[in-house]
Amino acid sequence: MQGRDVSGQFDEEHREAPTTTEWYDHADFVTRVVRHPTTGVTWVVAHAQGGRECGGLDVNIVGLFKLRPDGTLVTVRHPQRLDLLDR
Repeated sequence: MQGRDVSGQFDEEHREAPTTTEWYDHADFVTRVVRHPTTGVTWVVAHAQGGRECGGLDVNIVGLFKLRPDGTLVTVRHPQRLDLLDR
């Protein structure tokens, strides 16, 4: 009996299975709002994580936003090192 590689088979079957909910219905969200002590700039950080159960979608997403003076948020494209962000 010859062995065969089935490592990707489960992923293919999982992708083909119909889903009735979105990924964010199964994710845990943590949101932090912080203000820079010198510049007064307000930052919003949102982190979504999920899929720790067997067969679940593995989710680990971070969103970074800057609060504008008019109260709206703008998405910030951040470098790998967050300490390089403009103040």
